[in-house]
Amino acid sequence: KLFVLTEDGNLVSLTDFEEAEPSSHAQIKTAKATVAMNLGVGRPLGGKFTKDGKTLYIADTLLGLLRVKNLEDEDYQSKVEIVASSVVDTHGI
Repeated sequence: KLFVLTEDGNLVSLTDFEEAEPSSHAQIKTAKATVAMNLGVGRPLGGKFTKDGKTLYIADTLLGLLRVKNLEDEDYQSKVEIVASSVVDTHGI
């Protein structure tokens, strides 16, 4: 399974990868795309899973640092949490 972030704020799960018809210039694969979660009004820049794979942290241009816990756990209702929305520089740098 592979996750991608879209510029309109969706976290998309890609599954069921298959080889497409061979091309003379490239290898092409197809996949089933499913919106796993809408992250809200922001625009995600990138994300990273924790080592255990249970939490996804996402950097977002409008919302800040986001967290999604237990994305793969069907018994848990995953939700988007804002971890930090601003930074205060107390050292004047």
